[in-house]
Amino acid sequence: MPYKSPHALGLEGEALALGYLCAKGYRHLQSRYKTRWGEIDLVMQDDDMLVFVEVKYRQKGQYGDGIRAIRPDKLSRWLKACEEYLVLHDTDSALRLDVVEITADGIAHLENVTG
Repeated sequence: MPYKSPHALGLEGEALALGYLCAKGYRHLQSRYKTRWGEIDLVMQDDDMLVFVEVKYRQKGQYGDGIRAIRPDKLSRWLKACEEYLVLHDTDSALRLDVVEITADGIAHLENVTG
């Protein structure tokens, strides 16, 4: 298997997640939205819900490896990035934070990871 850079793997994972979510009926709004707090991988619409998606792609990993990579400091930055998106886009939509994890075990979609 040829070498793929981490960036190329990230783009591949995001494309897989996007296809998966669109097949579930989500509408794609934006990819790789950059803020001073970091990047939001995917911004999606699920009915009237604005969904911020973190994609974790582990080609050789197992279920749970990706979600375990979201440590408290990453979650804090992700929340700040989402808040910045909401302010800059002047929206009061209901929102949810999801993780799409892609591993050797398949695709797992974890909704509302902040409870």
